[in-house]
Amino acid sequence: MEEGLLIFVGLLVGVINAVAGSGSAIVLPVLIFLGYPPQIANATNRLGILGQTLVSSLVFMRNKSLKASMFIKVVPGVIGALLGAFLVQQLSNDFLLGFIKAVLVVVFLGGIGFLFLKKNADAKANVQGGVLGVLFFFFGVYGGFIQVGLGLVIVGLLHFVFKMDLLKVNVLKNALVLTYTIFVVLYFGGMGLIDYKAGSLLAIGQMIGGYLGAKALYVERFSKWIRVLFFIMLSFCVGMLFVEV
Repeated sequence: MEEGLLIFVGLLVGVINAVAGSGSAIVLPVLIFLGYPPQIANATNRLGILGQTLVSSLVFMRNKSLKASMFIKVVPGVIGALLGAFLVQQLSNDFLLGFIKAVLVVVFLGGIGFLFLKKNADAKANVQGGVLGVLFFFFGVYGGFIQVGLGLVIVGLLHFVFKMDLLKVNVLKNALVLTYTIFVVLYFGGMGLIDYKAGSLLAIGQMIGGYLGAKALYVERFSKWIRVLFFIMLSFCVGMLFVEV
């Protein structure tokens, strides 16, 4: 039962992460609901993210949207992510749980706005490399710390504030998260915090979902409905966590 649930959740989250991000806002409540301590849940979640972003990157590369040079741009994010991973380990499980619940409320409210935002068809700007480097560093700090809601922040800032093309934003987001997650998984694994069985089941689902979601990015009508799916699942998972804990 639990194995099937994790694969199913991973599948849906993989699709959502490829299109928008913030699928961790669904995975973490599910893992905590199943009895995993917050620190273990936070670390285990990274295996699924690693699998999903790897597959999505291959799809983007096949469609010539992702170039090898993009991985160089996200190096500051790796440094930030390792710092974030170290910082989160300084928290108790109780404090981390409270922090997760607070972030989920913010992501829930942000998800409402995300439903009504329309793609900015005029967004074609290029962000200066130095500015991107600073942004990627802070994205990495938060991603290494907890990951929840990062996708919405990246899309919101780069697409709606800095006016970058939405497809390019999602490709860069995927490259950033894939690159730093490799190192974060190694760090959390070395700390003995990853449940490899649960993480592998999530990864199976998220790899399939990541492939489907990356393909859906090229079809506008699918992207819209995936946002709706994200909000429905997020609403359920937020309620589940607050009722259970």
